[in-house]
Amino acid sequence: MNCPERERLSDYALSFLPAAERDDVAAHLVACPTCRGRVQDERKLAQRVRHTIAATAVPPRARLQALMPAPPRRRRAVPLALLRPVAVLGLLLMLFAGSLQLQLPVTGQSLPTASATALAATATQIPDTGLTATAVHEMSALRLAPVPIAA
Repeated sequence: MNCPERERLSDYALSFLPAAERDDVAAHLVACPTCRGRVQDERKLAQRVRHTIAATAVPPRARLQALMPAPPRRRRAVPLALLRPVAVLGLLLMLFAGSLQLQLPVTGQSLPTASATALAATATQIPDTGLTATAVHEMSALRLAPVPIAA
């Protein structure tokens, strides 16, 4: 049977129709058992869909735990009781090495100073002034500034 209300039965079962149209379809359902059966089928189907969506949206707790990755393992921290002896031993080794440095014989030669290093670095023949390293050394001892000589 081909009822004129057939197209609106799904909307009626889901309560999507405005009040005036809903009253027209309800009046038709009183007279048509075929459409009444289809509306009941639509409502059962809608209930199953709602139930399926609810079950899918909120899966059981056991299923959630099965889907979750394992938490990362924490590295065990080294206990402080083990770190203290290691720190003390390292400190003692540094003190021992430092005491060995103090006991080395002093040879009478001191470390070069910055000015001695600068003189040694510049103790070469300077081509544009014609001064030798000995002349530069003598002038620095007298604290005289070298004067360029025209070649």
